[in-house]
Amino acid sequence: PAVWGHFRRFFPVALQREAELGDGPYMFGYHPHGIFGFGALTNLALDRGPWRALFPGIGDRIRLLTVDTNFYVPLWRELLTAVGLAGVGRASIHGLLDRRCSVGIVMGGGREALLARPGTADVIIRRRMGFFRIALERGVPVVPIWGFGENDVYDQQPPGTGLAILQQWMLGLAGFTIPAFRGRGVFSYDSGFLPRRSRIVVVVGRPIDPGPPIAAPTAKDIAALQDRYIAQLERLYRRHADEYNSGKVPLRVVQ
Repeated sequence: PAVWGHFRRFFPVALQREAELGDGPYMFGYHPHGIFGFGALTNLALDRGPWRALFPGIGDRIRLLTVDTNFYVPLWRELLTAVGLAGVGRASIHGLLDRRCSVGIVMGGGREALLARPGTADVIIRRRMGFFRIALERGVPVVPIWGFGENDVYDQQPPGTGLAILQQWMLGLAGFTIPAFRGRGVFSYDSGFLPRRSRIVVVVGRPIDPGPPIAAPTAKDIAALQDRYIAQLERLYRRHADEYNSGKVPLRVVQ
């Protein structure tokens, strides 16, 4: 719908690529999570026009994934399904790949959302072993994506405050949490629940071929693919950080 084009232009959200991609399937990892992952949500779900133009071989055969608990809530489940989201469970990913549909995962999850603040680039990758395990099992290329400006649209509570501790408790209990964020209002730029109009430039990196499928990847296999992925992500970040005003912010893999 036209409304999603207005959503893209609000920030605005842009999309770039470092390499052409074939028909897939691919497994895309989006970083950083931010509060809501607006860059991933816009390009991989709500408004795929620019995506189709850059990656015609994939086109609409891609699904952005979210935690399965989101689909337990009536009405919210229907909304997510309507905009093309799917569950991030193992069976869901395998089913989509079987149909040669690429998948996109905002890899850091709720833990990384709690780290999202302006002037930071902290990501969680090492503990996300399932993403790399499935890529190795299927022999599917993995592709890092970075959303420059994603962390700038909201502030949130600093670590160690009572509310921040409560959020961590909820994360452990339910597997997800909603950070206590602060953006802008309709008539105020100082506080509110709307995101700030901060440009988000989403850069899709180069694919990493994991090699032939491995029926039972070992921890060593997974760590080796993670190392390659992190190196590619860091290279992508360094290459574009100065252009998109992130040059003085170090990328840190914290877990």
